[in-house]
Amino acid sequence: MRTAMSLLRHYRFRPSLVVLHWLTLALLAAVYATMELRGLFPRGSVPR
Repeated sequence: MRTAMSLLRHYRFRPSLVVLHWLTLALLAAVYATMELRGLFPRGSVPR
């Protein structure tokens, strides 16, 4: 029977995939933030 530590080592992901996962999350957060901030600057306003 496998121990918990050996299971963790067996199912560990490659660092490049972990980075890709977090970059995807950051991109989705940025897209959501731009959608929300869009309402603060109406069309034709000076900041836009």
